[in-house]
Amino acid sequence: MKTITSTKLPLNPKLAEQLASFIPKSLTDESVVLNFRDSNYSPETGGYHPVEISLRRLTSNQWQISYITDFCFVGQGDFAELAKCLDFDVGQNVYQDLYQCTELSVGIEMFKLWQTNFMAYLKMEVFEITASKL
Repeated sequence: MKTITSTKLPLNPKLAEQLASFIPKSLTDESVVLNFRDSNYSPETGGYHPVEISLRRLTSNQWQISYITDFCFVGQGDFAELAKCLDFDVGQNVYQDLYQCTELSVGIEMFKLWQTNFMAYLKMEVFEITASKL
């Protein structure tokens, strides 16, 4: 059974279990990226933010979160572009949002809120989920 851990983020065990289930058995690489996309998300209509989660293999069945990035559209109309809305970079010990870049510990409360929402979105099955090697 695959397990997912994080040394610096208070990862909910249920989310860890869900993330582990998204790693295909065929991917045996050192790092895997999970992408969560709402195909209807747009600057005009909104929707669920795209999320990218990078996992690093520690052992054959144990993985660790490298980073979690939540993207959002910034700008309007033809000038809107995807930007990092929230970034929890465990490897670099950095938390970033649209307004600041600081130590990861500053973003722990935001991570808890993000995690609760993300788990609800997974339960609602709003994402198309893909996995690829890094």
